[in-house]
Amino acid sequence: MCGISGFLSPRGNLRDLASRQRDRLAHRGPDGAGLWLSPEGDVALGHRRLSIIDLSEAAAQPFMSVDGRYVLVFNGEIYDHLDHRRRLLAAGVAFRSGSDTELLLHLLMKEGVSALSKLAGQWALALWDTKERTLLLVRDRVGEKPLYWARIGQDFGFGSELKALTVHPEWQPELDFRAMVDVLSLGFVVPPKTIYTRASQLPPGSWMRVRFPVGAPPEPGPVERYWRFDPLPEARVDFDDEIRDTILRVTSQMTVSDVPVGAFLSGGVDSSTVVAALARGGHRLGAHTIGFREDRWDETRYARTVAQAYGVPHEVTTLDAESALDQFGPLLAHYDEPFADSSALPTRVLCGATRAGATVALSGDGADEVFGGYRRYQRWARRARIRNSGWRRGTLRAASAFLDLLPERRTRTLRQYAAGESAALADMFSIIGTRTQLQRLCRGPLLRALNEYGPHEVVREHLSPVSSELPPIERMRALDLALTLGAGILTKVDRASMAVALEVRPVFTHRDVLALAARIPAVALADEGRAKIPLRNAMAPWFEPGFLERKKQGFALPLPTWIREQRGPFRGLSELPHLRDWIDRRSFTELLRAQRDGRDDLTSLVFALVHLDRWVGHWLDSGTPHAP
Repeated sequence: MCGISGFLSPRGNLRDLASRQRDRLAHRGPDGAGLWLSPEGDVALGHRRLSIIDLSEAAAQPFMSVDGRYVLVFNGEIYDHLDHRRRLLAAGVAFRSGSDTELLLHLLMKEGVSALSKLAGQWALALWDTKERTLLLVRDRVGEKPLYWARIGQDFGFGSELKALTVHPEWQPELDFRAMVDVLSLGFVVPPKTIYTRASQLPPGSWMRVRFPVGAPPEPGPVERYWRFDPLPEARVDFDDEIRDTILRVTSQMTVSDVPVGAFLSGGVDSSTVVAALARGGHRLGAHTIGFREDRWDETRYARTVAQAYGVPHEVTTLDAESALDQFGPLLAHYDEPFADSSALPTRVLCGATRAGATVALSGDGADEVFGGYRRYQRWARRARIRNSGWRRGTLRAASAFLDLLPERRTRTLRQYAAGESAALADMFSIIGTRTQLQRLCRGPLLRALNEYGPHEVVREHLSPVSSELPPIERMRALDLALTLGAGILTKVDRASMAVALEVRPVFTHRDVLALAARIPAVALADEGRAKIPLRNAMAPWFEPGFLERKKQGFALPLPTWIREQRGPFRGLSELPHLRDWIDRRSFTELLRAQRDGRDDLTSLVFALVHLDRWVGHWLDSGTPHAP
């Protein structure tokens, strides 16, 4: 796990700039630094190393092919690299290290991008071809590892984080207000956008090639997809044995490492499944849990139950308001663009606690998206039943004319049932602020962006390549994989873990788990009473009766209490000074009053606005917009 970076410039003389760019990512790779420069000085590839597999200098990057034609920088891990290594050795390929980086280079040289479909792992990579003078950029299937790029003047740059681009002397931090709309509605910026108009994210499961003829500016080519979640449902609904066998196999494979490995354990279905599978496979790795002093938010008793049942070493870190909110400021430096999920705070603490004893941690992230685990899947099943019933559909249509006369918070579910698919999904995924709320709050260029763009556009864009013949739940799952997981959860975990140089491996995003989940029919995923049915049914024999049937809690904070008590960044909060040109002060004051008085639960929106205000202050209004 590492940080990668690079510049292409027809002006050459890149050494100093590329060195500074690489070292902006030092937190991602504290174990070593490498830099490769072309003989002409017009291409530079940088690497910060977090040593996981083959700790020797033989595995250091940038990694060059024996013939000198290719140079690779790679951020990630190939879990099944030993299987592919044996195959290549049998074919006569010679290796000079034990690293998965070298294995990846050989496969790319031999098979190109198509080789990645055979690999289990996570990656963001850049491969320079000295003969063709082309740069290949690739990102993994679901977006576990980030990759940003930009054209800056006549130059081209890329990096694991946006801060790797902002070191360029011609960088101009021009805000993309559509990205701000993303943050205030969905909670994150949706790829390929970034918070800046002049930079892009490479979307998950995609690649692009940059051509760089001698004496000419670099020219990025089109972004191409090499992987998409493609449901191929089977007629059966019983996958219990196959799910258990697959999770046992992949968790064992994902422990490959030359450094200590641990696991996250919240006590919920997903992380408990991972820890149980590891223990059943003979890997009793240390498990780490974050607890809260407020009982309503605390799940540590369930985590302890799992750890004790499987004899797993277990550590609990208990958070109070001060220790959690102390993370608010430091995280601004690690999230180069606004990120409004408050669970980033405990995630950062969890990663820090885990890093004290391990360099790698397995997690349960991805299970809700892969197996349909959110409550909205139950609502979606109920919506389908209602809309498929003639008289109920007619009643909804008639009632929809009166919904605007009632408070939005009391009619939101009914509106989702009455609306068309895209509008209903856009509203379901708008977990921060609704369009109506934001229209009251926003002003200036932010309001203009909101009037032209919003979650409805995001939904339409991401559903356009998904077959309309698929069941509605499958279409919702496609959105969850792209948005909730790829743009949201995996971004959160990458930044929080890389802030402390911890590699996190999400078990449920493994290639084999994704392939298995694609074969499970939509009817088996969720119904009106239960969600994540296949995983719960399959894992039931591993736990006490009823353990997996608890109501989903999630990794949430007691934020309503902390806002009401004006803790941390909410202390004395009355305005948003850095958003004064974009957020109406009176509307924000009324929103804040409604939250503190308990008249409405606007926790997520209050947190998002405060976070966005502080982010702008840190990155744009501080006078040092490129501070690490």
